[in-house]
Amino acid sequence: MDAFVLRFPRTGIVNVVFNILDRLSRDPGCDLTILLQDYQFARPELAQFAQSLKSKIVEETSLDRKIYRLRRFAMDRGLTAKLPLSCQIRRAIDRCDIYHCTDWYYFPSRKAHKNVITVYDMTTRLFAQHHERTNIVKEARKARNLRDFDKVIAISESTRRDVIEYTNVKPENVVTIPLGVDATYEAPHVINRDDLLDYYRIPRERRYILSVSTIEPRKNVVGLLDAFRLLKQSSQEYDDVLLILIGPMGWGNHELTRHIKDYPYKDQIFFPGYVALADMPSFYRHASCFAYLSFYEGFGIPILEAMKSSCPVVCSNASSMPEVIGDCGELVTPSEPCEAAEALRRILDRTSYADDLRTRGLKRSLTFTWDRCVERLLEIYRA
Repeated sequence: MDAFVLRFPRTGIVNVVFNILDRLSRDPGCDLTILLQDYQFARPELAQFAQSLKSKIVEETSLDRKIYRLRRFAMDRGLTAKLPLSCQIRRAIDRCDIYHCTDWYYFPSRKAHKNVITVYDMTTRLFAQHHERTNIVKEARKARNLRDFDKVIAISESTRRDVIEYTNVKPENVVTIPLGVDATYEAPHVINRDDLLDYYRIPRERRYILSVSTIEPRKNVVGLLDAFRLLKQSSQEYDDVLLILIGPMGWGNHELTRHIKDYPYKDQIFFPGYVALADMPSFYRHASCFAYLSFYEGFGIPILEAMKSSCPVVCSNASSMPEVIGDCGELVTPSEPCEAAEALRRILDRTSYADDLRTRGLKRSLTFTWDRCVERLLEIYRA
């Protein structure tokens, strides 16, 4: 299985791959080998996990290096990363029975009985303006290879529809398998609210709205700031409310930087950056509301994390997000901050309504589990 992404911090796709590998590694009928670029990892727990599994390094030969130089000169000028070569990948996977590409090594094995690939979204096709060129090129090449895989796994019905519409894959070969949440959320150790906020230097006496994502244009942080401004301006009742935006800084945040420069409530916005996974359930649990106004998601794991943590949710009515939230939260148009401000007011003003959303959201979250995801995945491997 492709495990290239384990080299990055535990967000997004990294968490997906980790949780799938964790369960597959414990299945007695699965002889698992992971594919890595090297043994460099951003997080020690991921290094320890990867080293507990059988692994194979995608080796680079002198011929590969020559091909890279030629391709960079002819095709790939300006790319910030080396995209994989088919010859490299096929050398590494030529003896497997089943090959599963989870992101980076997007070439099928010519000898495997079955080739499977996971597609998380089509955002580089639909919102190319929100991506770096390297990612756009990588995803375009991956999309061209989808027809060579036996099964394409989409993480939501929305993603499945997009794959069928924008690639040449037959609909019967695209299967939807929803995701789950990390085991950290199953029986979390909830940190005392004051201790948590003191540690991250956030005023402990204030209510807060939480948002969790990589800080980049597609996540519509500017739209969330506009909704927060409208909320604050609507009544002095919200003077105590803060906005906490958890997640690493991504790329292309020039507009956000300009927006914050003259923002009237910038002293009431906190960017803690990357937060340890063990602390995340506590941030959700103590929040008055979770807000997620992304323009497009392949699934929307933070929405599910909030539901699992009994936190009421306001999220976009776009792409996959309605599939996750169902009727257990507030759905709003991401380009209309006034809708989000109204939804936030309803939750902040009506304790009984917020409590109802907490209860219904938690109940719905129980239908999304990694065990079910991997059970379905194993059915596809063995079919």
